[in-house]
Amino acid sequence: MDAVFDDEGAGSFFSAAGSPELWKFLEALPAGVMLSGTVASIEPFGVFVALDEGPAHPVFPGVGFVPIPELSWTRFEEASDIVRLGQRVTCAFLQFDTWNGEARLSLRATLPDPFQAFADGTAVGLALTGRDAR
Repeated sequence: MDAVFDDEGAGSFFSAAGSPELWKFLEALPAGVMLSGTVASIEPFGVFVALDEGPAHPVFPGVGFVPIPELSWTRFEEASDIVRLGQRVTCAFLQFDTWNGEARLSLRATLPDPFQAFADGTAVGLALTGRDAR
């Protein structure tokens, strides 16, 4: 793996430094664009997604990566509670992770935000009662 530095001196530890096609593909992605692919690997820290478009990653099982907090709005124990190996997914592109040379994705961003739904259905100044469920 090589360290790569841009004109401003920002460095990255991009194992695909020899893959300008991958770098160009990831750099061109606008935030929020929807990307589809197949779950290639489920790890304790997140899910790798082999994207339908763009070149393959030379090291990781997929160019796309969904960190654990971006899998779902609901609480879960393991990533496999949300996705399964080989499953087709469509995710929102969050950012180009220049350190790892991957597309950071969010599956959660494709689902309705329960906090926004609550805020939309609750009047300002309304007193709410309830129990702490923790």
